[in-house]
Amino acid sequence: MKFSDKLKALREAKGYTQEEIASRLSIARQSVSKWEQGINEPDFETVKRLCVILDCSIADLIDSDKEVVTSAEVKQERRAKKVFIISLILLSLGALLAIALLFVATPEIVSHFDGKGNETLGSKYTLLINLVPVALGVILTISSRIYGKKSKKYSSYKLMVQSIALGVDIVLIAVATVLSILMIKDHNLGATALMNLLVAGTLALIASVAPFTHPHFNSRNPLFGFRSNFTLFSDRAWKKVNSFSSIAIALSALLGYVLALIFIDWDFAVVFISSILLGIIPCLVYHEVLRSKKGD
Repeated sequence: MKFSDKLKALREAKGYTQEEIASRLSIARQSVSKWEQGINEPDFETVKRLCVILDCSIADLIDSDKEVVTSAEVKQERRAKKVFIISLILLSLGALLAIALLFVATPEIVSHFDGKGNETLGSKYTLLINLVPVALGVILTISSRIYGKKSKKYSSYKLMVQSIALGVDIVLIAVATVLSILMIKDHNLGATALMNLLVAGTLALIASVAPFTHPHFNSRNPLFGFRSNFTLFSDRAWKKVNSFSSIAIALSALLGYVLALIFIDWDFAVVFISSILLGIIPCLVYHEVLRSKKGD
């Protein structure tokens, strides 16, 4: 499907006139008309502004191999998929943070409260019980997604049910967090250990998000992915670079997360910067190698 046809289809699906598009871009209506007639095309910066106005990805607008989707059902599926990914990111982060507490907790922590508020001490590995709410969230999120893909009866409510699952996941993570705080409430961390714990949390977030920048989940959306003129204008380049970067960044962040916890008294800046560079530099090198090969 040509750019001109896509632009017209997306504009009409949103209910905009050519005059309204031109007004929002501060250009003449004739320019929009020429784009839709295939006489000429806008520059890249204008394409990005068009994507914001039309609420679509750059790939939706410029990729000739990708059809324009305007049906409500398909849009609902896309939104449900995004909610599903957010749920998995949240649950992954919750699991990593629950594990991180093992590295900073004292050998004995509060393991039980009775009805009178009395505390019983136990092994710090009691903290692993906080992975139970996370596991329940994973089961709920994935099972609802699988059922929604197979059941026609459920399909029209997929976004609603996936959103409910996300809400339940948030509650489960909150419960696990509160339990964790109560169990290690009397433990004081040194300044270096505290900073390393914050670094581990940041790297846990990166490790949780990075897998979902893979092209299987990420069709050139405005937020995630290795974005350059080379990857945005070539579907093949986008898939290759982002397949590589999603794995490289996730592994480097996960490695940094483990090191920040094992060497809890090290300088946090060394671990953090090393992890970031270990993830980014190979991606930049791979990007440039692919681009140079295309140039040849």
